[in-house]
Amino acid sequence: MFGNHVVGWIIVGILVVYALYSIYHSITIYITHTKALKEFKSNHTVIEVFDESRRWIIISIIMILVCVYISFNLNTVRIAEDQYLMYRCAYITIALIFVTILINSLAGKRMWFTDTGFFFGDRFFKYTDIAKREPIGGVGSISLRIVMKNNFAISVTKSQNDKIESMIRTVNYKKKHNK
Repeated sequence: MFGNHVVGWIIVGILVVYALYSIYHSITIYITHTKALKEFKSNHTVIEVFDESRRWIIISIIMILVCVYISFNLNTVRIAEDQYLMYRCAYITIALIFVTILINSLAGKRMWFTDTGFFFGDRFFKYTDIAKREPIGGVGSISLRIVMKNNFAISVTKSQNDKIESMIRTVNYKKKHNK
């Protein structure tokens, strides 16, 4: 019995360390994103915002609430009373991991488009700088890597890539017909 508690606490400890690192990393990314977005908006006229964050935010909030609810209602789950604290810590830590997903979605699931390019993450990318697109993962993957001419790459969802392609077509159409 004692061995199971030690292993359980080691697992919880690993989860806590991972969650704390993830939160720190996510907050750092979000702060960098927010500062760069503010500067971008002061220098560019935004034509359109493409936002996929809502779904991730809703899912994350639901999972956070579920984890917190379970952690405080462990008496309804079949576990020994002396393990409540360990399980409570585990579920609260998992909730914190969903907080990082929520924060990351605010920085990585939205794009701002202009006539010349788009802002994503913490920088502006010109449409003309796109060198190639590479699928990530196997068949049915919904992610792509967009590689720029300077070999810098970003990972985007298929729908974000579709939006980039749509904006490029729109901009090219306007250029062609406004001459």
